[in-house]
Amino acid sequence: MATGDAMTPFLAVLLYLGLSVDVWIQVLAGALSKPTLRAVPSNVVATGSQVTLFCEGPSEAKEYYLYKEGSEDYLMPTTILKTENKATFSVSSVQWNNAGQYTCEYKSSTGTSERSDNLELVVTGVHSSNITLSALPHMVVTSGDNVTLKCVSEWAYDVFILMKEDEKFSRHLPSQNIHPEYLGLFGALFTVGPVNPSQRWRFTCYGYYMSTPQLWSVPSNNLELLVSGKLQKPNIWAQPGSVISSGSSVTIWCEGVLKSGIRGPAHASVQTLTGNSLAGLSLGLRNSVLAGDLSKPTLRVVPRNVVTTGDQVTFFCEGPLQAKEYILYKEGRSDYLITTLPETRNKAKFPISSVGWNDAGRYWCNYKVTNDRSAKSDLLELVVTGVYPSKLKLSALPSTVVKSGANVSLQCVSRQAYTWLILMKEDEKFSRPLATQNIYPDLFGAQFTVGPMTPNQRWSFTCYGYYWTSSQLWSVPSNHLELLVPAPAPETQSDHTVENLLRMGMASLVLIILGILVFESCHGSRHVQHANGMGMGDTVMHPM
Repeated sequence: MATGDAMTPFLAVLLYLGLSVDVWIQVLAGALSKPTLRAVPSNVVATGSQVTLFCEGPSEAKEYYLYKEGSEDYLMPTTILKTENKATFSVSSVQWNNAGQYTCEYKSSTGTSERSDNLELVVTGVHSSNITLSALPHMVVTSGDNVTLKCVSEWAYDVFILMKEDEKFSRHLPSQNIHPEYLGLFGALFTVGPVNPSQRWRFTCYGYYMSTPQLWSVPSNNLELLVSGKLQKPNIWAQPGSVISSGSSVTIWCEGVLKSGIRGPAHASVQTLTGNSLAGLSLGLRNSVLAGDLSKPTLRVVPRNVVTTGDQVTFFCEGPLQAKEYILYKEGRSDYLITTLPETRNKAKFPISSVGWNDAGRYWCNYKVTNDRSAKSDLLELVVTGVYPSKLKLSALPSTVVKSGANVSLQCVSRQAYTWLILMKEDEKFSRPLATQNIYPDLFGAQFTVGPMTPNQRWSFTCYGYYWTSSQLWSVPSNHLELLVPAPAPETQSDHTVENLLRMGMASLVLIILGILVFESCHGSRHVQHANGMGMGDTVMHPM
């Protein structure tokens, strides 16, 4: 017990010294200010971009260290200070493995600082599925109102996030199957507002998985909201009237309200109102009312109007030589889609480098000549296949071998209950769509009648399924089925020659046999006559 009692003060001293040293180290570390870590141009960067991390500390810092969460040792030490209190860590081409949480620290002659706050580096473009951002009900919003933004993708990301001017605008929202009838369209709805006209409202959205929150998808399309004010509606009228004869002049007036609330005087030929609130547009003989005088353009798509997701297509709008500008529209959008100058003297092209499900729909185009617009082209339907992954099977009943002139039944079957099934021949629509029927337990399908068959063309088919709510979004294609139509055996000249030779041979044989019979018959008659002649002679020569 004496020994234990003697050791107690010694242990207490050691413990005190240990605690003192620890406290002293903490005091020294606390005396050094915490550095600041930031990323330029942003902490959200696309794959392949350059990013620079800046670690800023006091002027007495001698060396900086950058750390990444999950790495046991530091990443990039540096003693080269770009300024008196800053060090840079550059990544020339960001890749997915650069994403993560970063911190930094510095060393001085008095010790090592504590680490900076975490900086999250997000890398976008890791997941390639297209994302679409749209505004509900419309991208034009009244000042002070809220608007709903819908972010939709074909991939079932765990969460979606909304960005405003490349900065995080909202917390992430969980992905939901917001279009159950589409079988594989997932998204989230973000509420934005109240909006006001004093700032820009430009958005994109991304998707990612919770297991890798710093690895984001490619961005959606840019969506910019237009904020309208609370001013009264303008008045519009035509002078001398809204009904005019062809070739007459007409002036269309638009009257608004000044800030003072007093209606201003007329001001002709001013289209953008600045000080005056009444504008007159004199149209003369080239009035847009007479747009029917301009020929209707032609719209076509290359390589075809039924394409697979990811394919490239190009729209061509063709008009007259005097066309100055071409505009492409899509049904369901109130604004124009694309506008471009003519590629040649009478044609403009509108390419889509990688078709997504949201590109499906009906399109038309028109063109401008000075201030006049032509009538719309005929509608062109763009169908996107591969949207629904459920496989289909196409078979021939009773067989893929069909006699020339006969009909055959083709049966298209799927486990998915599509509303319609359609048959394609050589990538072209071959038949009207047929409603699906429950032809077997858990199997849905339709039967198409094909024929009469001829051997002088190719009979290669596929079938697709789709829903009535989205008639331009089709499934993956079925297997290719090619029918075989044997041609009837042709009669050749050689066959006729053989037949003629056989006939001639048979005729010759018959003639030979007949000749032999005639010869034998004649020869036999002579022998009889000779025998008879000899008998009579004998009788005469020998007297009795």
